[in-house]
Amino acid sequence: MKKKKNEAAKATLKLKPVKVEWTTRGVLKLLIAFIILFGAFALFLEYSWKSNKKEVKFIESDYSYVKAKITNKSTYKTWTLTVAYKVGDKTYKESEAVRNNSLKIGDSIWIKYSNTKPNLIIIDLQ
Repeated sequence: MKKKKNEAAKATLKLKPVKVEWTTRGVLKLLIAFIILFGAFALFLEYSWKSNKKEVKFIESDYSYVKAKITNKSTYKTWTLTVAYKVGDKTYKESEAVRNNSLKIGDSIWIKYSNTKPNLIIIDLQ
C-alpha cells in the first residue's frame, strides 16, 4: 500500500512546463497595475517628506538644546540613534535617523527639542 502511495506521489510531481503567451490585453493590465503601484508609492514618499518638513519647521519655530545620551544604535535599513534626555523633571527616550554612524552607545550629543512638545527632536550631527 505504501509503495502505491509513493508511486502516485512521484507521478503527480512530474509536471511539464507550460508555455505562457502574453496577450496585448494582459500586458496592458500589468502595465496599469505597475503605474498604479508606482503612483501610490510616489504619493507615500511625498506625504512622508512633507510631514517630516512640517515637523522640522514646528521644532525650529521654538526650540532649545539639551545634552542627550545615546542609549541604542540600529543599522537596520538606516542608521538610527535612540537618545535619552531630560527636560524639566521628565526623561524622554526618542529615536531618529542620522547620517553619521561613528557614534557609540553611551556617547553624549547635543540635540534640539521642541519647547512645546519635548518629545519632538532633531539630531543634527553636522
